Amino acid sequence: MSVTSLVFSPFSRSFPSVALAAALGVALGVAPAAMAANDNSDVSVRGNIRPSACRIALSENGEVDYGTISATVVSKSTAGYSPGQREVVLTIHCELETRVGVAVRDNRVGTRADITGIDLYGFGLGKFNEFKLGAYTITPGATAATEKGEVALLISDDKGRNWARNSLRTLRADGVSMLSWAEPGSTTPAARRQFQTPLRVDAYLPKADALPKLDQTIELDGSATLSLVYL
Repeated sequence: MSVTSLVFSPFSRSFPSVALAAALGVALGVAPAAMAANDNSDVSVRGNIRPSACRIALSENGEVDYGTISATVVSKSTAGYSPGQREVVLTIHCELETRVGVAVRDNRVGTRADITGIDLYGFGLGKFNEFKLGAYTITPGATAATEKGEVALLISDDKGRNWARNSLRTLRADGVSMLSWAEPGSTTPAARRQFQTPLRVDAYLPKADALPKLDQTIELDGSATLSLVYL
């Protein structure tokens, strides 16, 4: 956090408090003796403390496009189908060195299809006629580039109360995961002005008999929000 403004307004050094009180007494027609008892005055100290302003952005405006997926390929799958990996780049810019975290929220809660092995980590891909269309995972890079060199990924699975290195790295979809970055060997989020790291997206479709009839165009509709958190 940074101090952006701090205003301290004492009396002028050219007027000691007693002399100032006397001068006011004459001007207001009050006897100096009557004012003598009032020899105290208050000083107000005001200011604002706030984090430096930061901006968060994703390459490609955050759009992960799998293009056209062949219905024939999907319909032949008896164990589910993955159209592969895509990547977007997460960038954070701050006015000053700042410790930040990034929280993630699934905007399609309740649409995740049952995909073996990614229960906690699957974000929903939307529905079509009540059929859940699949799931995807989000995995940040092991490091982030900063203006002072690389920092290592930290993951918190309790909304930032505790941080740890996480070799799996994949973010949970239930809203508790947060990511940040630290100096090598540390588990304390580091303050920097800029962070940049890739986010890998892996999509998965369920087996064909768990999908609607593939005789028309069906759109995948995954959506998640990444939010900046000042630590």
